[in-house]
Amino acid sequence: MKILTLLGLVLFGLDAPIGADPCDTPSNGVQENILGIVEVYDLGYHMNSYTQSSHRMTIENRTDHAVEYKYECSHVVVIDDANDNIIVADATQEFGPHTVKPGETEWHLKTRTASLHNVRRNEDYILKTYTALRVTGGPSWGICREYGFRHE
Repeated sequence: MKILTLLGLVLFGLDAPIGADPCDTPSNGVQENILGIVEVYDLGYHMNSYTQSSHRMTIENRTDHAVEYKYECSHVVVIDDANDNIIVADATQEFGPHTVKPGETEWHLKTRTASLHNVRRNEDYILKTYTALRVTGGPSWGICREYGFRHE
């Protein structure tokens, strides 16, 4: 069920085209007179009890009209096996919609964490993260990062 929920967020939650993967879009640059920059960093496994990731998004409106956008910070822990699709923790969240006025810049910084208290110990896991920025009816940007760890 969590896999379907996550898939729904990725495919529909941000007005992205069906099948859009934030890992397939550029992580920064100017498109349609809008500058978008997305980052995901500081991935980690802490004190044997939780994972953490930091997400930053910047949008600069170089058009002559207001631009509406949403962004998403994905933070999912999966079992490290051949399938990589069994989710054990999910701290993904969507933000918006927001509006940036002509000539203005907005940025957002979020930290996502997932508790591992109910997750099996002495197993290998992968923290899969991404930051995605999507302009309503316009361009999108995304970046993905992964971090493997053994839950002690």
